[in-house]
Amino acid sequence: MAGITNLDCWQTGNQNEIGFWGTAPDHKGENCDIYVFGNGEWQLKATKTISSSSGSFTGTITVYSGLGRYYVLKVILVSGGATYEKKFKVFVDSTPSTTPPSRPNNWSWESTVLQNEAVPVHRVGTNDYEAEYLTASEWNGFAERIGAFGDYLGMVVEQRDMDAMMVTAGDPMLYSTIEKARSIIDLFDPPISVPTASSTGRSITAAFINGLKDSLNSIL
Repeated sequence: MAGITNLDCWQTGNQNEIGFWGTAPDHKGENCDIYVFGNGEWQLKATKTISSSSGSFTGTITVYSGLGRYYVLKVILVSGGATYEKKFKVFVDSTPSTTPPSRPNNWSWESTVLQNEAVPVHRVGTNDYEAEYLTASEWNGFAERIGAFGDYLGMVVEQRDMDAMMVTAGDPMLYSTIEKARSIIDLFDPPISVPTASSTGRSITAAFINGLKDSLNSIL
């Protein structure tokens, strides 16, 4: 079978170290790249050669972003014009022992925005528009729920990205704020895809807002 057939990961005896083992028997002698999600992006940690005899690969990587949290390791193998990918989520414990984060509850909007109706906006600057229906507190609660899903998935949302999603009561909700939330959910690779990106100056539709919610809630 082409591609990566098995992948297993674990915390080694060193607290900040992850061990991994996988198999790709149809790709003996080829290289695969090992990535870990951190600082808001996939970071290349190692390149391994698949054993020409056993068809397996193994090794360790070091993580520094924190203990008592999930990490996601991704292996990518490019062979014969095809790209194969496999992920594994592993909890890296701390001392004293910590409890892995559980899946957050689904998000639901409290605002009375009807499906297929546009959320009214008004201009507050040359390229800035303010949404009139969503409150700052409700949107910020949604942003925090995105962060909670990131913790659960092992794809921790960095503080700078959390800040970029937050709004202040009385200030305009910028396109960049909405797009940051959309792009972060998209990184989570949810079963239900995020809505297509909006653009500066366009109305934020109920379908778009509900699409963000549905995409986030589809994560298992």
